[in-house]
Amino acid sequence: MTKSASALVPWLALALVAAGCGPTTRLGAVWSASEPAPTPFTNVLVVGIGTESASRRLFEDRFSAALLARGTRAESSWRHLPSESILSEAELGGQVRAGGYDAVVVTRLLAVDNEQRVVPPRTGVSVGVGSGGYYGHYGTSWGINYSPGYVSNTTTVRLETKIFETRGNGLVWTAESDTFQPADTESAVQSVTQTLVKRLAQDGWIR
Repeated sequence: MTKSASALVPWLALALVAAGCGPTTRLGAVWSASEPAPTPFTNVLVVGIGTESASRRLFEDRFSAALLARGTRAESSWRHLPSESILSEAELGGQVRAGGYDAVVVTRLLAVDNEQRVVPPRTGVSVGVGSGGYYGHYGTSWGINYSPGYVSNTTTVRLETKIFETRGNGLVWTAESDTFQPADTESAVQSVTQTLVKRLAQDGWIR
């Protein structure tokens, strides 16, 4: 079942599941402008699309922190544009000019997929190796194996992230990301932001 969330930030719509380890984020379709060669950005504005302020702040702050950790100055848009409604072009453009940003990162939710798989119980006969003569071998060689059934739930959060260069207002990088089995909102956001920033560095858009 896929839950569309055009007005929700991805980290708000998570169907949280208990997982033994942290979530895993994988990048799917990635496009990066190759002409001209990338010049690392030095001042980035991070924008999370959504109407729930706490979730928006969490995502923007974690993304900004991940960029700062690699030496790229970054700011969360909520610090200057705290509105929970859709920002106008004038509002966003005014902040871009005021902050002197050379790039804007915009992230939105594409889907939250919740998949349930039912594994039925199984009963089988196993043949073992006995000892103590023929009867010992006979008596211990037959056994009944029983495996109880279980239900497996898998949650996948898919995001789309785009980067625009402010000098020409052009798209220079875009990626879709899938985060699997997020145990909680914090770990999901941490996983996806770290993965995106690592790939941005590999592609030459940040240091």
